[in-house]
Amino acid sequence: RKVTPKKRVALIIEVRERLAAESLFSAGDTVLAPDRVPIQVPLALATASLDRNGRVAVEALYAFGTLAGEVSPADRGRLLTEVAPMLSGIVGAPDPMLRLAAVRIVGRVYAWRPGDRPIEETIGDAVISALNDREERIRETAMWALGSMRYERSVQALSELFTFYRKGPLAERSLDALARIGHEASLPLFVEQMNGRNLTYKLIAIEGMARIGDQSHSEEVQSSVRVERNEAVLLAGHF
Repeated sequence: RKVTPKKRVALIIEVRERLAAESLFSAGDTVLAPDRVPIQVPLALATASLDRNGRVAVEALYAFGTLAGEVSPADRGRLLTEVAPMLSGIVGAPDPMLRLAAVRIVGRVYAWRPGDRPIEETIGDAVISALNDREERIRETAMWALGSMRYERSVQALSELFTFYRKGPLAERSLDALARIGHEASLPLFVEQMNGRNLTYKLIAIEGMARIGDQSHSEEVQSSVRVERNEAVLLAGHF
């Protein structure tokens, strides 16, 4: 949509509209038209996210997160490499709004795509450090981001967090992140949860086993699903 930062009412009174990039970012990665974004635009916004004015920095971050996914595949590798040090630093910023924005944006922009190079450890490890943030929402968002990135170095930390929480939103989010990463080290945990009573954990575990691709438990999965009536779990079994 065309953005109008100001307009005149009755040709006299000037009304300024707030340009909130966060609302566009939160609308999802299909909010933009299919046109490619020149790499210079997100790079400039990433630099602007270091502004001393907190509002400017947050707006620039969300604008970057909205547009960065639309650069050409040829430019994607360069973009991810150049902005990694800046975003890694912001993940540890004193302002919780900046930290939350940075973790959300890393999870969106660095979400795994076919052909991507391995995630740089500077950015991946910065998100792992956010698992210990004092704000619960940031910890939960960091779990989602690591799953979205499929960052394998986070498997141990996520497994320990699931064991620690065992139930509740943070336990569910950590298990879901492990399922999205789909590392073979998580297979025993998935088998355990598949045979448990918690339907949400069972669904997540089955999806994680599918992503690992270990067919040795396929019959066990089908046997577990065969007696289920829950449609979500049945769908996981088909997946």
